[in-house]
Amino acid sequence: MSEQELYERVVELAADVLDASRDITVALSPYPLIAIVSVTAPSSARPGTTINISGTFKNNGGWGVFWFRMYDIDTQTDYIPRITQTIAAGETGSFTKDILMPTNRDLHVRIEIGHVE
Repeated sequence: MSEQELYERVVELAADVLDASRDITVALSPYPLIAIVSVTAPSSARPGTTINISGTFKNNGGWGVFWFRMYDIDTQTDYIPRITQTIAAGETGSFTKDILMPTNRDLHVRIEIGHVE
């Protein structure tokens, strides 16, 4: 390579000069973290009577979408089908459902709550 070619190559390589740069960090927003705070239900009930199950929950995480479901563990019957809704950080909420007590067995209810990513 001649001296002229070498000079042109160095100039070509040196043509891209960084004058400034800036790094940016965007924090990952935390998802909701829902906790069931309280549940109220009778400890026993007569067959065929209506009972009420109610409770409260709180979001200990960030703003986002959460889901909720209440169902019979034994029959998989939904008392409150899975629903989704938005919730703010620190927000609280409540649920309530009247349920007919089975005539031939104990009632086993599960309350589930979580977040959508």
